[in-house]
Amino acid sequence: MIILDTSVLFRTTRRHANAEIIRTIVAAKVDKVAVPWTVMEELAAQKAVAYRDQHTKVQAAIQELRAVTPWPVPRFFGGPELERVREHWRNEFRELVQVLPVSEDVMKQALFREANALEPCKRVPSKSRELKVGARDVTVWLTAVEYARQHEDETVYFISGNTHDFGPGTPCTYPYPMDQDVKDLGNRWVHYTSLDDVVKHFTETTVPDMAEIANVLRGNEDLIASEAWEDKQVRSGMVDPTRNNLMMVTVHPTVELEGEPVGNDGRTVSLGWMLRPRAKLEGVDKIDAYRIGDDVWCTATTRWLLDGIAALARMRPSPTVTSWEVRVLLNASNPSSPLYILHTNEPQAVSQEEATELKLPGWGERWMTGGVTAFEPGSMADLLQKVTIGLTLTSLNNRGKREAEPHTE
Repeated sequence: MIILDTSVLFRTTRRHANAEIIRTIVAAKVDKVAVPWTVMEELAAQKAVAYRDQHTKVQAAIQELRAVTPWPVPRFFGGPELERVREHWRNEFRELVQVLPVSEDVMKQALFREANALEPCKRVPSKSRELKVGARDVTVWLTAVEYARQHEDETVYFISGNTHDFGPGTPCTYPYPMDQDVKDLGNRWVHYTSLDDVVKHFTETTVPDMAEIANVLRGNEDLIASEAWEDKQVRSGMVDPTRNNLMMVTVHPTVELEGEPVGNDGRTVSLGWMLRPRAKLEGVDKIDAYRIGDDVWCTATTRWLLDGIAALARMRPSPTVTSWEVRVLLNASNPSSPLYILHTNEPQAVSQEEATELKLPGWGERWMTGGVTAFEPGSMADLLQKVTIGLTLTSLNNRGKREAEPHTE
């Protein structure tokens, strides 16, 4: 088990290198990765405190604005939602690590050691008196030790950049009573100060095979298309205000749309996908490769061209193309292994040249305002017509329900 301290994850987000390392370790089944409950709560608290501070500043600024504005200024949207922020970050970190509970015995030991200033607790001078601190550090330390004692068949890798309280890592001589905590664990206790040490221990860097990587990626085009659809779909013919469905797209050059805010280069804002798009691999870069056992694991930034029916202004369906950048984790040695999506960027419009080169079924037709002028079964025109009919029926159905409702004066 790899057990992390707060210092390792302090600035970690989905896009951070540490998050990619952890996902690689877990996906490659190198070992399990966990944090004590105290670490999870410290991380959530740090995010909540930062949010609260900014919220307070905004509220103060709005009050100052109201004081000097002659006309009414809307009040702020409400008080800080601290627990919502905490839960958001708990969920973010739960996607990376398991959470180890802190036992009652560890809690008691933490308070006892802080009261007696026993390591890793410290006495800290202040203006009025000397303070004793470190109970949270004890819960982190002893939760890792307790796990090692309860799992005699496992090696525990304790990772902490907090060398002031926990020491410089293996090999080191711990102060009392920390030395007694681990004296019977022997080689099953390994203390590192960064995830880089873990990477060096379990893996070796290697040069990736681009052909293998491309082979795995092209085998996952359906997965990328499904993720894009889930991320930006228009549900039930309506725009969901709770979801950020807006995306930049390029209307295909063969499409003529009158009255739409489309620039000369075909770029415009879409309200989201009306049908599941298709995905085509366009490029790969920023590759990091690690050999773990017989397999080569890679993280890479991939660029995909997505094409399909998207909703323009007034829910007008149109064939469009967009570019989507996705950071992925994959096993280049096994084409059938799953592709892990680490994080994504917002879709971007493409040039008309790129849109034209993307040959799609049915895109030889011309599209005019008010409907399709050419129709071929199974073509993109067929899809457009189905979407338009579906939206019309939905609109009429909703209108009928409203008209059937009793009116009260």
